[in-house]
Amino acid sequence: MRGTCPTHMILCHIARNNSLRSLENIKIPDLKKFIDLNEELSSVIGTYPNAKVIGVALNTVQMENNEALEIIKKVEENTGLPSTDVIRYGGDKIFDKLL
Repeated sequence: MRGTCPTHMILCHIARNNSLRSLENIKIPDLKKFIDLNEELSSVIGTYPNAKVIGVALNTVQMENNEALEIIKKVEENTGLPSTDVIRYGGDKIFDKLL
């Protein structure tokens, strides 16, 4: 992340996972805490602007439509950020934040 000098970030998450795929003993933290961590890491020594996560892109590929919409709503409530599965429902909700 440090070499990219981000100004905006989109958190990507496989919605059905609560741990890392190859390391099941490592649990994914609460997404709000994970967002805070990524924002802090992006400007850890203050050399770059404070990059903010502007949305959450979820992969809901193995979920039924109603389950996918429910998780999207939960993520939006938890993080306060727009969330969607950009493949399934389009990305305008998130991408509009870039403009």
